[in-house]
Amino acid sequence: MQTTLSFFVKLLKNSFKNYIDIFAVLATVFGLATSLGFGVQQVASGLSFVLGIENGLVTQVSLIAGITLVATVSVVSGIQKGVKFLSEMNMRIAVGG
Repeated sequence: MQTTLSFFVKLLKNSFKNYIDIFAVLATVFGLATSLGFGVQQVASGLSFVLGIENGLVTQVSLIAGITLVATVSVVSGIQKGVKFLSEMNMRIAVGG
């Protein structure tokens, strides 16, 4: 009886930990998606104001695809190369060169 009870207690503890992990991952994914959505809306509005590009669905989806591509390249290339790449690209955009 004690062994069976011990088994179920461990099972419940492990499943509770798994639920916490799943909740944390989902919260992170939804937080990233929200931040990306708000950021894309702001960038699209800025492009519309400065360059006259239409602020529509196609523009926003293109921005999401571009940002996702850049982030994926950064992650795949590793910490050293990825962060350096993003830093240099940021400086080129900011300075205009």
